[in-house]
Amino acid sequence: MTIRKFFAPAAAVLILGVFLFPACRPKPGSNPVEYRFIDELTTAGVVESPLKHPETAGLGPRAFPVNSSVMTETGSGEAAFGLKRKLNLDLTATDILFAPSRSEFKYRLLIKTEGFLDFGIGIIRDAHTAARSADPENPSGIVKFMVILETGGRKKILFERLLKQPEARKYRTINHVWQRIPLPARQGEATLTFITSGDSGPFAYWMHPVFYVPEKTPLNVILISVDTLRADHVGTYGYDRPVTPRIDALATDGVVFENAYSTAPWTLPAHVSMLTGLNCVRHRVYTENDRMDPRTTTLAEIMRERGYATRAIVASGGFISARFGFSKGFEEYRMDTGDLSNETQASKAGQDAVQWIEQNTDRSFFLFLHTYQVHSPYKSPEPYRSMFLRKDARWKKFDIIGDLGGREGIFTPLSESERANVIALYDAGIRYTDETLIQPVVDALRRHKLYDRTMIIVTSDHGEEFYDHGGWSHAHTVYDELIRVPLIIKMPRSEFRGRRYSSIVRLIDLMPTVLDVAGIPFKELSLNGDSIRPVLREKETSDRVFLAELAENILDNQIPRRLALNDGRNKVILNQPFSQEQMKFFIVKPSPIPPLALYNLTRDPAEKTNVIDRPEDAVKVRVLVQKARETDRLIPKREGKKSKIDKSLEDQLRALGYIR
Repeated sequence: MTIRKFFAPAAAVLILGVFLFPACRPKPGSNPVEYRFIDELTTAGVVESPLKHPETAGLGPRAFPVNSSVMTETGSGEAAFGLKRKLNLDLTATDILFAPSRSEFKYRLLIKTEGFLDFGIGIIRDAHTAARSADPENPSGIVKFMVILETGGRKKILFERLLKQPEARKYRTINHVWQRIPLPARQGEATLTFITSGDSGPFAYWMHPVFYVPEKTPLNVILISVDTLRADHVGTYGYDRPVTPRIDALATDGVVFENAYSTAPWTLPAHVSMLTGLNCVRHRVYTENDRMDPRTTTLAEIMRERGYATRAIVASGGFISARFGFSKGFEEYRMDTGDLSNETQASKAGQDAVQWIEQNTDRSFFLFLHTYQVHSPYKSPEPYRSMFLRKDARWKKFDIIGDLGGREGIFTPLSESERANVIALYDAGIRYTDETLIQPVVDALRRHKLYDRTMIIVTSDHGEEFYDHGGWSHAHTVYDELIRVPLIIKMPRSEFRGRRYSSIVRLIDLMPTVLDVAGIPFKELSLNGDSIRPVLREKETSDRVFLAELAENILDNQIPRRLALNDGRNKVILNQPFSQEQMKFFIVKPSPIPPLALYNLTRDPAEKTNVIDRPEDAVKVRVLVQKARETDRLIPKREGKKSKIDKSLEDQLRALGYIR
């Protein structure tokens, strides 16, 4: 599809033609067949809106829905009176064209190819609408939505529907529906107009309206993050318990990376790195009080700009909530209604994913799936719960925090039978996720003949410790049980199927790899990660350098700073010491931990023998330690303000190689 824009006094002009989309790998710079009306709306195209009038614009934030903000996505175009917004509805963040009555948005276009208009319409009632006076001539709070096509002086109503304002509640209420209508090809210039009219009280909006031409060979990307999944608890990584038969089957069609590393041993910073291609020292999200800089470019943002439908279906939010900035680039970022104690969240994510895939079989899409199913508390419904338990097991469910006395108890030892009990419950969550999330998604792709055209990535943000180094849970060390994660990639057409690579790669390599496979340039983004395709083509065989960081006192856990850095299979760890006050916090005191440690991961994968005093190559190790210490100094202190990348920090990052 070729898109050319012309500008007229009233609106932008669009030509929609035929686009030939390659089966699996589009040419660099090409777009799927899609036109986003949010992005293409110009100030001139806003024929009417209350926001054009000074009295409404003067209301400031009160003129817009509560908890909404101007979109910052790349390619979203002019702000157009602030009408292009990201609306956060507690469990969903969605892109909208804000259209309070009366609004009229106009586009002039040539439609040469039949396609579909896909959009939602909605009304929201919140504290800001309550302050607006209702139209006395239409007190019922009804808004009419219309889409009108005009050609040759003749108008045709393509869509017309009334929505009634929902009943008032304490916080806010919404009423919205989804629509998909055919848009026939037309000869000559046409005008497409989106109109809302009726009561001026409620806030009306259009949810990410698009025009798309069905694709016969779409390229899709599905990124699945199974939170807290250890690599060595996956069958294809050598685990002898049958917990991942579906992931293992996917691995036979894909590529297995035996040594993939995360950037942090806990959810928030690790996922920021996964979705931005940046180390923590670059994106500066270290603690539960941080959020992504809105200027940071995300994978979803780039995919959206290139015309992909973008959707996220994530667990109850937690540390991947939209409030941390994760919704940037996703047309819809949907969070489940459950919490960490929900026994069936993986199944719910699987069902939602299948439903969305079935609704988008003719469009290229990027789908991000996340579940906390494997995360503590370890809980799964029967028969999974008992699948690996011994008959004399003490616990049928286990919560590391609750059952060990809070964060103060993470260093409490358990008997070997109790440890086996805990691991069995953890493994049950993996098996449940394997069957209720991974399998349904794969089956849906096969059923709709999308499997061969879809890149499927299965990974995790971090692992979990089962007293490997004297502790439980995560976010307290940077040993491999916490930062080495599974990474399985099923490429389009199962390219490179069956291969295994032992060289070190990183989660920060996922974003550039996806862009590379999609034919989208990424070098100018100056990412810390790089595409894995050279590894697949065996043009690169050396280990990549990973950096894992942990700021101090995350979630008031009284853990000092930690940092890990490697040179090949030599891994150095910097451990800031516990203060006396921190030591008092714990029920059982942590075992002594060296301030500086060096492990040879080839000979000592369990990291039991610190060889810092007898390195094989003292000069190389000295350089590695020096870089680790210089990087460690850039981690912000807990009592300090959130750090920004100013000129001084930028220079330091460049000197250390974290900025190109």
